[in-house]
Amino acid sequence: MESGLIDFKKIKEFLGEDKDTLISFFDLFKEQTKEDNILLEKSLIDKNRVDTASVAHKMKSFYGNIGSTDVYNILADMEKISKEKPDFDKLNALYKNYIDLYSIIIVEFGKYLSQ
Repeated sequence: MESGLIDFKKIKEFLGEDKDTLISFFDLFKEQTKEDNILLEKSLIDKNRVDTASVAHKMKSFYGNIGSTDVYNILADMEKISKEKPDFDKLNALYKNYIDLYSIIIVEFGKYLSQ
């Protein structure tokens, strides 16, 4: 995918070509990101800048590893804003953008695996 949402070449370099391994990775990705999304949303509802920065940082690393530069940049912005001068309106807008991209990633990853 050229949009910066996910780099399948990078994933395959890391995991190899085995479809079962890719499926297992995708299942783990969905499970972990679901948990992280809940934590991130809760931190925003609670207006907890420390937790927002911490969860965004954790998630940012993972998305960077799979070549998802668009999501990485959103999470990096969330981390930075949370640490420097929390603006929860802006953080919530970034979170909405992240969720929109996350939904696309899930669909695209599923399509890729079904090929």
